[in-house]
Amino acid sequence: MPTSSNYGVFDIIGPIMIGPSSSHTAGAVRIGLVSGQLCGFNPKAITVFFHGSLKSTYSTHKTDAGVVAGVLGFPVDDDRIKCSIELARSSGIQVEFNGIELKDAHPSTIIVKTMDAEGKECVLRASTIGGGNIVIEEVDGIKLLLDGKQNCIFGLTEAKDVELLKKEVLGLGNGNTVDFEKQQNGFMFKICGGETVDPEAAQNIASLAYVRSVKFIKAVMPIVISSRHFYSTCKELMDISVKNNCQMSDTIIQFEAECSGRSAEAVIDEMRQIYVAMRQSIVKGNEKESELLGNMFKGNAKRMDSFIKAGKSICGTTLSEVTRNALAVMEVNGSMGRIVACPTAGSAGTMPATVITLAEKNSIPEEKAIKALFTGAGIGIIVAQNASISGAVGGCQAECGTASALSAAALTEMFGGNCSMVLSSVALALGNVMGMVCDPVAGMVEIPCIQRNVLAAANAIVSAEMALAGVDSVIPADEVIGAMDEVGKLMPVSLKDTLGAGLSNSPTARRFQSQINKNGNALTTTATL
Repeated sequence: MPTSSNYGVFDIIGPIMIGPSSSHTAGAVRIGLVSGQLCGFNPKAITVFFHGSLKSTYSTHKTDAGVVAGVLGFPVDDDRIKCSIELARSSGIQVEFNGIELKDAHPSTIIVKTMDAEGKECVLRASTIGGGNIVIEEVDGIKLLLDGKQNCIFGLTEAKDVELLKKEVLGLGNGNTVDFEKQQNGFMFKICGGETVDPEAAQNIASLAYVRSVKFIKAVMPIVISSRHFYSTCKELMDISVKNNCQMSDTIIQFEAECSGRSAEAVIDEMRQIYVAMRQSIVKGNEKESELLGNMFKGNAKRMDSFIKAGKSICGTTLSEVTRNALAVMEVNGSMGRIVACPTAGSAGTMPATVITLAEKNSIPEEKAIKALFTGAGIGIIVAQNASISGAVGGCQAECGTASALSAAALTEMFGGNCSMVLSSVALALGNVMGMVCDPVAGMVEIPCIQRNVLAAANAIVSAEMALAGVDSVIPADEVIGAMDEVGKLMPVSLKDTLGAGLSNSPTARRFQSQINKNGNALTTTATL
């Protein structure tokens, strides 16, 4: 099962995207963008095969629209994603969707088959692994394992010419990685790097007599210049921060600057843009009632706002406002509005509602709140590396649970907690939601996703308060993350975004699902390639 461990800060807090799902919408767009490059963004036919949980939820998560949008060249924050299928078909492009059963595959695997203007077909196999991150597994049978964060030239060559090809490609410049692997029909070569890996270099390699095929893929994710991986454990992150007598956020900002080849100021400025986008999603969700894709759980941010204004809050207005704002962001997400995946779109309401609301309620400078987001992101990277941030892999504990831990970490630092307190808040937050399953009603990112964002927000606040008070989690954060991974692996597939059990299998949920299927959104065929 493919995974990627080379996560950066903005893989966890980001992208700014169109909802409703980072894995199944934004990740699908990015897979489509790779497939689109291979047919010159000018397809005559697009056939998509969905494996695993996607066979049940591809339509309600708009994975179908995401893939097609990418093949057409639309980015993850493009409003046209909503109508990409209609746009493709109105342009004369044949579009078809099928289910497929694959052995030992990631539960969110997609195969995209395109035919270009000249009738040439290309088959891409990829997985969307959480938070909009992807793994490109194969192109036309060539095994690759790319994460989409670097430009890449790949193809096939004769085995006897491997050493000669190495000499040729190593002349592309320093900092490139060159891989060779024996495959059934020759030697695969893969060259990844920065600016020197470009279409011109691919053309030069294609001119070599012993090269049988060459393709170029431009990065579809934020480019990672350094091959350095993030700290492997929370303890390691804490120890280096304590050693340097700095906050965790400072350590994480320095890491991101080094990996992206930018200044610390530029990295902070990117997070500032994300902070602004988070606030905008709160404002938009509170301005008017959003029309959700399923319309099963709409209008609740406005109801909460009326409740607050009527002076009915039973715990003081702060928690009520956090609740309202989490609802607001998730209603924007559920209506295919623009939100920030943090770490996923299905958990996008938790961090804005906690960090922004409490910063503003407590007159904390915006710069301090923005820095605290880096602490949350760093914790998220460690969770993603050692467990998962995908509901299809680890249940909702991997999405809303991780979002709660990220938010607790950010709050604890923002309110003056030391590194040890930050990790206590993480352990407390994750421990409190251990085993939370992913069972979306009718496959929509509405029930119980929206409510669970509110729960995750409240859990983050309580966990941060306990940590700041000196309450020790007892079980270290790294061990809690390990336990979460274990629980996720033990969790039956029926409780991982497949509509097989839990709330999604309740009588009311099945009635909603039947109605949606009557509207033409059901997958009715299972195909083989």
